[in-house]
Amino acid sequence: MTLALIAELIGVLDEAGIRYCHWKSSSSLPVALAGKTDLDLLVDRADSARFADAVAGLDFKRFISHPSRQLPGVEDWLGLDPSSRHLVHLHVYYELVLGEELVKNHRLPVERVLLEHTTLRHGMRVPTPELELAILAVRALLKYREDAFLRDLVPIGHRGGLPTGISDEVSELLERTSPEAVGEAIERLMPMLPAGVIVAFLNAAVRRPVEAWRLRALRRDLERALRPYARRGELALAPLRVAAALSRSRFTLAGRRIGERIRGRPAGRRKRPHGGGRAVAIIGIDGAGKSTVIDALVETFEWRINVATLYLGSARPGLSTAASQSTVRLALGASRWLGRRLEATNPVSGAGRLATELALGVRAVSEASDRARRVRLGRRLAAEGWLVLFDRYPMPDLHVGERRMDAQRLPPVETQAGWLRRRLAQRERAIYHDLPGPELLIVLRLDAETARARKPSGTIALEAKAQGLAALGDGDESMVIIDASQPLEEVLRQVTAAVWDRL
Repeated sequence: MTLALIAELIGVLDEAGIRYCHWKSSSSLPVALAGKTDLDLLVDRADSARFADAVAGLDFKRFISHPSRQLPGVEDWLGLDPSSRHLVHLHVYYELVLGEELVKNHRLPVERVLLEHTTLRHGMRVPTPELELAILAVRALLKYREDAFLRDLVPIGHRGGLPTGISDEVSELLERTSPEAVGEAIERLMPMLPAGVIVAFLNAAVRRPVEAWRLRALRRDLERALRPYARRGELALAPLRVAAALSRSRFTLAGRRIGERIRGRPAGRRKRPHGGGRAVAIIGIDGAGKSTVIDALVETFEWRINVATLYLGSARPGLSTAASQSTVRLALGASRWLGRRLEATNPVSGAGRLATELALGVRAVSEASDRARRVRLGRRLAAEGWLVLFDRYPMPDLHVGERRMDAQRLPPVETQAGWLRRRLAQRERAIYHDLPGPELLIVLRLDAETARARKPSGTIALEAKAQGLAALGDGDESMVIIDASQPLEEVLRQVTAAVWDRL
């Protein structure tokens, strides 16, 4: 089923007379129309400005790929289908650069031919079967490197060098044409391609077992024929191929994870917004659905965008905070034990109370530092183009009874007796004072009665939290207040739209 946004896109492009076609893998076009994979659109360069205006009018946004996947003449646009909350990825080509994965080396001047010879399939323009088969053969042969040759020559495991998907695609397209018709179309419309090599590949691709030596020879013949269209020579390609192979190896993946641990941050391999990343905080009382909302946002956006989630509560502490929390529990236990056995006036009991208060102060400062570290990490990631989702956020100005929401725990400095306790209170206040606010604050507003019905095990401070959140106004442009008592799907739709609007 075609997503509503994609159907609208096709209508707008046709109405504007913009020349385009979905230039590859038309056999899997229904999957792309359903938004489950990319739409690979070839667009006439002369229509590039009108195309950009047309898709921007449908609220598509420009995104930037990881440097290893950037190609000249290729753009990435993402759009959000409102009804399904699904991202639509337009991989837009103004020129075709083909080749093996991560090493695209051949620039073929065939765009005008493809755009001038199209047919309708599933409502979208695609090249004629003959031309699509010709380009498919070029793509498949250029990707058939020595490692693929060895996998077919010495079958180990279930994965061959020539993917079965290629053979299936060739077979499906040949049901609508023939190798001879493909050869005639190449000689007439794409004379830069070796027709004999293409036809021989089409005949070989549908055979089982795969003729590895034959495919390897055809690939070499094709490379010789396309040498005038190569972007780099073989010597320059060698280190690029090594780097591409290493980037896919298990050792590299393990090293990347180790590097993430050392740096304390993930390595983003997906896309980033053309206008920069965003830091989004989501707050609400227990039962408002924060975790469900964040999980849904990750599911929607992580498909193509670098997304990081950071929890700012105290339930998942860092090492130092966990140690201070354990110390507080021990101090409280020791104080209660002493209180049961000693008179209230005993000096030892007073010393126990002092130790407990100091331990509580250390814990509060440690938790504040933990939150500040995660906020700084999130802000750095957002500055590099990530979508950062904060689960909870320090709100020093938002009172929950006598406390502040996810902020200061210690009493005001002026009420503290003793230098050390005052110093701890000052340090905690300074940490929260220096924290920047989120670029977007989403408030899931819910009354305490509904929250308790949803989550009977919730905290006893539900009324105070609900009242505190209800006091937040609507005037701040960086704040979006959403009624969390609505049906879940409507809440998710509104939250997703709010985040997308800021990207």
